[in-house]
Amino acid sequence: MWRFQDPYDPLAPTLLEELIAASVSAEAGGAVFAYARANGIDLLLRDPEFQRFLKTGRFDLIVGVDGVTDVSALDRLQTIAAEFPRLRTKVFFHDRPATTFHPKFSWFRGLKGGIALVGSGNLTVGGLTTNWEAFAIVPLTPAGARAAEAEWQRWKALHAFQLRDVSDSAVRARAAKNIATRPDRNVHDDIPRPGRPNSASEALIVEVPRASTRWNQANLDQSSFVNFFHANDPRRRVQLWHVNDSGKIAADPEIRPGVAVKSKNFRIELRAAAGLPYPSPDRPIAVFVATGFRRFLYMLLMPSSPHYRQVAEILAKGSRSPKRQMKRLALSADQLSSAWPGSPLWSYSGT
Repeated sequence: MWRFQDPYDPLAPTLLEELIAASVSAEAGGAVFAYARANGIDLLLRDPEFQRFLKTGRFDLIVGVDGVTDVSALDRLQTIAAEFPRLRTKVFFHDRPATTFHPKFSWFRGLKGGIALVGSGNLTVGGLTTNWEAFAIVPLTPAGARAAEAEWQRWKALHAFQLRDVSDSAVRARAAKNIATRPDRNVHDDIPRPGRPNSASEALIVEVPRASTRWNQANLDQSSFVNFFHANDPRRRVQLWHVNDSGKIAADPEIRPGVAVKSKNFRIELRAAAGLPYPSPDRPIAVFVATGFRRFLYMLLMPSSPHYRQVAEILAKGSRSPKRQMKRLALSADQLSSAWPGSPLWSYSGT
């Protein structure tokens, strides 16, 4: 089964999402990537779902160091491996001239079989989420999964000398050289970036309801969840960048799976609301603007925000929600910009 990671297709899966999905029912697995960056490593190994797998399953991760992979990536692998004893990390190091270590594939084995993923994406932000990439998802029977694992072990034994620890001095010297010689096009590949809204961007304004002590999980109607966030598939991940009242954007995205509950409500957790008391009588308002491939800027407006009254008026005038439901308004970024020209969403700084 072929899959294309396409930054112009909001419904396309990402390699990151499929790797996480494959880990959910796995007992063991392995992956090898030619190149790795620290933030790409974080996207996969810091994902809560993947970490649940790492706590109980065995996972071998091998990265190359012929290019791109730098010292910060090695440091990140070492840090995370120290937290998860079942995660075993190695670096493929060789001295063959005019030859590049270049594979990118992974495998997972569970009780009922397994999955292999083979494609073009590396362990970088671009390779996992934002580049044009292609990969194949190959289901494995129980016998096929066992055979794949046996081949993996055979290959590792064959290259025991080339599979070095991330702390190996020769490995780190090569990685340090990559920092100095990497192409300009790769310099920012390890920094997740939200992008900027354009005339084709969509926007959404919602009142955030009280939900016990967990109101930071903003409830949404199903239409918004599916048609705006494109998060109806539980494997999908939404990336959110918070912009504060003064226009400062968070350095790192909030990466959220969509959460569906039995009541058919849908919710997305907002870091900006964590620890804040729910106000009364006015409700908080969240404003989202799409900037690309399941990537969104957002602002959480509390009643004390200098922007609150203006946005509340836009919402009150445009919302067609039934009286007993939270007000919601879907509109274009151009419409929102015309109604709220001074929004920090159009002039944020910091990333």
